[in-house]
Amino acid sequence: MKHTGMAFLLLRDRPTSRRRGWAISLTCSAALIGAGVSACGSSSTPEAAPSATGGGITTGTGKGGEIPNNTKDPKIAALVPASLRKQGYLTVASENYPTAVIVPEGGGAPTGWEPAIAKQLGDVLGMEFRIKIVPFDSIIPGLQAKRFDIAMGQIAINPERKKVVIFVSEADSSDSFMVKKGGGLDIQKTSDMCGHTVAVLSGSVEAGAVRQANKECKQSGVKPITIQQYNDQSAANLAVQSSRAEINVGSTSTLTYVTQQHPDQFELQGSFKRSDGNITGIAITRTPEGQQLAKALHAGMNKLIKNGTMKAIMNKWNGGTGLIPESKLYP
Repeated sequence: MKHTGMAFLLLRDRPTSRRRGWAISLTCSAALIGAGVSACGSSSTPEAAPSATGGGITTGTGKGGEIPNNTKDPKIAALVPASLRKQGYLTVASENYPTAVIVPEGGGAPTGWEPAIAKQLGDVLGMEFRIKIVPFDSIIPGLQAKRFDIAMGQIAINPERKKVVIFVSEADSSDSFMVKKGGGLDIQKTSDMCGHTVAVLSGSVEAGAVRQANKECKQSGVKPITIQQYNDQSAANLAVQSSRAEINVGSTSTLTYVTQQHPDQFELQGSFKRSDGNITGIAITRTPEGQQLAKALHAGMNKLIKNGTMKAIMNKWNGGTGLIPESKLYP
């Protein structure tokens, strides 16, 4: 399906058996599609699986009104490296992470604010953005191995990642604590996790924040945190639902989405800002071609901010939060 000259494809990269049963109820379009990309890190390799294409990006759900359509900007499009312009598309790594990326059960077009941004950027650049859903912790290694051109999906920008990939900033974020409804916990700050079992996404910045909190628990002489790491967000949610973990730490927008979809099972408690920064963005391969592509994406993002497209996207998909005044390039 075409949208103002840009086709948007969803390519699956691994089997969906891990999402069967109750976990699927947390990973379909009417509920949670887990596995966040608010951070990336380890070296696991995606499992090979047949790819499946979906239709164009849907803007019929969410709140905040329709998102305006942009058209190709010849000046910005000219910044795209010639080899990529000839290719006509970008391979985009991502993971399921509402509300940033929401993939319907059984496949199809992803929704959420990242696909909405991708659509508008594609229109501005005159490029097709092909999203490939991959295991969470394979994204940064995949960029380093040049399997993907870029990655999108609420990827946190921090000093460690800036050493290995280029970033173009998109949004501001925070993290929160999600617990089982009626469990009697009151978790308002990171020190409240001491003595509890916490589920986090493997390789995420939230995992790093929990590890740091655990060091502080030990230094204070109180009971440490028992940390459980999971490969996707739905598994972390299931751990809390089944009482294997007491707390899930993740992006505020994602956990808000989960609690809204399952108000009888989960509740959101306190939120916090990480010390290593809370700005998220598009990650790009660190190559000469990637450096040039980053300039095009940076110019495109600032156009979307200035003409109100980003405000409409964040109103529709992220409760009006996360908007930044200007996109920055981290070469």
